[in-house]
Amino acid sequence: MTSKTALPLSLACLLVACSSDDKPAVDLGHDVRAADLAVRDAVAPDAGQRDKAAPACPAGLDLKPYSLDAGYCVLYRVPLATAASAVALSADRVWTVASAGTPAMGVLEEHGVEASGTKLGAASPFFSFPLPATKSYLGTYLARSPGGKLAAGYTEDQTFDGALFLGAKGATPLKLEKAQGNYDALFLDEDTLLVNGAGLGAAQEGQGVYLHKAGSAPRRLVKDLGAMSGQLALGASVLFVGGYYSDGNKLYGLSLAEVKSAIASGKTLSATTDGDLIYAGGSLDAVALGDDLVVAKMNTTTFAVEAVQRIATTLAGDKLSAGASSTICTPGGATTLEGLASDGEVLALLLSGGKELAAIRRK
Repeated sequence: MTSKTALPLSLACLLVACSSDDKPAVDLGHDVRAADLAVRDAVAPDAGQRDKAAPACPAGLDLKPYSLDAGYCVLYRVPLATAASAVALSADRVWTVASAGTPAMGVLEEHGVEASGTKLGAASPFFSFPLPATKSYLGTYLARSPGGKLAAGYTEDQTFDGALFLGAKGATPLKLEKAQGNYDALFLDEDTLLVNGAGLGAAQEGQGVYLHKAGSAPRRLVKDLGAMSGQLALGASVLFVGGYYSDGNKLYGLSLAEVKSAIASGKTLSATTDGDLIYAGGSLDAVALGDDLVVAKMNTTTFAVEAVQRIATTLAGDKLSAGASSTICTPGGATTLEGLASDGEVLALLLSGGKELAAIRRK
């Protein structure tokens, strides 16, 4: 997000109320469309299970008008035929979710990346799901499991009720009902989906991270995440969980060992007592590269993204500490940043109202 225009009325309502989760100014709301906000959020898949090998960067590609740190190079920069709400990626594939058709559907597609790094291959259908007739926002997250399943969803404008859909390519997706204000989601493993929101199914306990595990009833896994939702990001050995508090966005870190133990035992974790504060401030989006947290740092007054920053972390037992912060890129020109995605050490930026995708990595 390089600039922010006047907020639509629907978003202005979100900023003053709704612990149901359709998100505050600093949070911007994962389910609010880019066309409404000029800058939008696309969280993507789950870092811990992504492809680790990154191909070489082709010559001649750049991130202009953004300023890219000299330690990074551009793997590909491609136009998208349809404005994507969110993307997921692997070493040589890209998945998109967009709203299309009449009546409106959430359409998930798979694309190959051509060796030139300048365009995608032909789109291949993944699965689709119906959007409600009432005004709703297609979620700006796209979660990918280790085995290749995808999950996406929507939130209704006035009620903040929503649903998620998950499934394999070509299959009829499973619908998860009553996904209140689903802001972000990721797969912890093939059968475990985490959802940042205010409720899921019969579990309606207010803001937190909810657990959907095959064969079990949904429940809240992480509490004490403020009044409204934030991001989720999965590193190699840590989980970052976000929320919006009275003093702004915060992202906490939990060790994966601690998270998996809580899932097995039925314990509910507290973000503020079991987790460690890694970032506080405006954030459009956040993902993980390895165990580092990457944040699209946002000015909470102007709503402009000021920089994409990488925060190093150190894990000792269950204690996660934030280290040095470095700037990956800074916005420039009229090219808006809609959100981030990651795969291992590859960082993707969804740009230009969801019509362009750039992937970068360290040299």
